[in-house]
Amino acid sequence: QARRRPSLLAPSRPNSARAPRPSGGMPGMRVKDDLARALTGQWKVDMFSAPCSSPCKFCCGMCIPCCFAHSQRGKILDVTGEQYLCCGGSCPCCQQPCQDREPWMCLEACCCLHVAIMTNRFMIQTRFDIQNDACDDTLLGVTACINILADCAAIVADRGTAEHLHHCADCVNTVVCSCMLTQQAIQLEAIEEELAQRPYGGPPQHIVIVLPPTQQTMVQATQALRMNVGGAPPPLMAPFAAGLPMAGQLETP
Repeated sequence: QARRRPSLLAPSRPNSARAPRPSGGMPGMRVKDDLARALTGQWKVDMFSAPCSSPCKFCCGMCIPCCFAHSQRGKILDVTGEQYLCCGGSCPCCQQPCQDREPWMCLEACCCLHVAIMTNRFMIQTRFDIQNDACDDTLLGVTACINILADCAAIVADRGTAEHLHHCADCVNTVVCSCMLTQQAIQLEAIEEELAQRPYGGPPQHIVIVLPPTQQTMVQATQALRMNVGGAPPPLMAPFAAGLPMAGQLETP
């Protein structure tokens, strides 16, 4: 006798298997350990106050974060003179600079938005000597906990509860990303104003020596290019005051 086939309209079990949902956390590059201790400057505006300081930028971060992150990376590369490296070299498969920024930078911002935002943040902090925001670890820690809770609910709870927690996690991720983009945009504006009077010469030596190897290569390649063009070692910033560049000298590593 043929086996009875289950009805397609039969309700699914609450704890039935489901396709894994990608995490909405904050992967990518983080400033920590020795590098975090080497940074001394301050952000122009702390992350908690960023939305109120520039509501328009915050709304842009909420509505068009991909375009916002893409624009920020372009400004950072224009100021530092570095070549574009996909995800800042955080991915093992992308360790070589690209000859052209596009379409790779656009693809990174659209397909790996969280990584693009964190890479922008890492580059701003390490190129312009800005230490972690006071609420960085708190906000990112809360975001990580919510994402873990949502993933656990997807395993042990019913599907509706898991979906609600995932929606909460997505909302928190969106707000945190928008706060980051806003804070970074305000900082870049302040840096550009300062650089109108003092040309950028590179990050301080005490920061370069604690950067990851790929980041050191990026900085050193740019320094070498400046030497070839200018005929003299480029000036290197002393530790920045309030995150803005000061004049100094570089010893080429």
